[in-house]
Amino acid sequence: MNVVAWLVYVLLAVGAFYWHGHPELLVFSGALGWLKALLWAVFVAFMLYTIHCSRKENLILTVRSMAGYFWGRQIMLDLYMGLILTLLIIGLHQGLWVMLVWTLPVLLYGNAIAWLYLLIHFESLVAMLGS
Repeated sequence: MNVVAWLVYVLLAVGAFYWHGHPELLVFSGALGWLKALLWAVFVAFMLYTIHCSRKENLILTVRSMAGYFWGRQIMLDLYMGLILTLLIIGLHQGLWVMLVWTLPVLLYGNAIAWLYLLIHFESLVAMLGS
């Protein structure tokens, strides 16, 4: 199951880069080049740690045990509230249909997919937020 989930993630990531990728994706120049580079570094570190965790423990069993605690449920609620906020930003950025396309992957893979969107659309998100 773990391998299938990671294969689906890779397919989603490749699809996102294929349909939304652009020549500036890995260009770190300009006033916010340092921030973009930092975000990429955080994403890579996050993904490496996520892969490490997925090799050590079963996600479903861990979530099930967390759900037995008030703070565990609150942490999961906090995560999904943040993901819904991310989906709202996607909707504001690219419209309802694009948001709907990203909804299931974001809700299933959490920040591993949400950060992909942020990194792929960094320049246009900065422009949108700056206006």
